[in-house]
Amino acid sequence: MTQDQKTPKELFEKSNLPYIYFILRPLGKILIPVFIKIGTSPNQVSILSIFISIIGIIFISMGNLSNNIIGVIVLQIGLVLDMTDGDLARRLGKTSLQGELLDSVGGFLRGAILMPAIGISIYLSAENKFLNLNEITELQPYIYIYIGMITSVLILLSRIISLKYKSIINKPFRESTNLLSKLSLHFEDLMNPLLIICALTKTFNLLLIGYFIYYFMALIYTILSSYRKSANMS
Repeated sequence: MTQDQKTPKELFEKSNLPYIYFILRPLGKILIPVFIKIGTSPNQVSILSIFISIIGIIFISMGNLSNNIIGVIVLQIGLVLDMTDGDLARRLGKTSLQGELLDSVGGFLRGAILMPAIGISIYLSAENKFLNLNEITELQPYIYIYIGMITSVLILLSRIISLKYKSIINKPFRESTNLLSKLSLHFEDLMNPLLIICALTKTFNLLLIGYFIYYFMALIYTILSSYRKSANMS
């Protein structure tokens, strides 16, 4: 495969995940020659991506405007590295099951801790009078911690059910040709630019409520749709 040819994953991203395809992945490709020159392995990049993402999420959880902005920027760097590891592995001919596992661990870890971190950030920001929640919503600040934790559970359950469906049926749960699937992929792709916007506009609370509603509906749809699809296949 030449550098100009697109992998199936890249073609999928181009159609369904524009922020990843047009922003994160090109930035990741810029770093590939650097990692090749210093002798960094793809798995080392994966571990670095996870480590930097965690640091970014910790900053987000700390609560004020500067921490939120720093955290979101650092998290984006972690995501750029997450795009880099696979491309680096293909460039070097070093794709491996360990690399796929690390990539999955990173995705699950970010999904597990980002939303609770946002909930904690909202709580601490309200305590520090950084964010006047009463102007937007009547929810007490501590409620957002629970919303973040519940949203995290919803994300993980949806992913687990989707992976179980794929292992049984040997097909991805979400077909890119399905309109509803395409809309859900675009909505999830929006999370990263929305994180930046909401950090700058002090509206993490609206982001968290929106994604709590989305992932709650997504979990219900995932359960019902996977059951229907598996019944049709039996």
